[in-house]
Amino acid sequence: MSQQPEAGDYVTGQLIWGRLKGYDWWPGRVVSYNEAQKAPPSPSTHWVKWFGDNKLSMVCKIKILIFSSIFFYKQVFTLEFNVYVFPTLVL
Repeated sequence: MSQQPEAGDYVTGQLIWGRLKGYDWWPGRVVSYNEAQKAPPSPSTHWVKWFGDNKLSMVCKIKILIFSSIFFYKQVFTLEFNVYVFPTLVL
């Protein structure tokens, strides 16, 4: 399994799992502030475009995981994941 990048190593276009307060982990893609049409993120955050609803959020880097690094973890493959998340992963 791949290792997590150091803070700041996520690149535009990278598929990730992200988590916001009050929400479960959800798949998304790191986007540039130009694509987001927002202000540049602070040094400890990235703009993320979420799969399913295409909303944008500024997410703290410590709440981001590389997509493949958590994909096979048992806790992700729950009934809730299969019903709600998997259908949004049209890549």
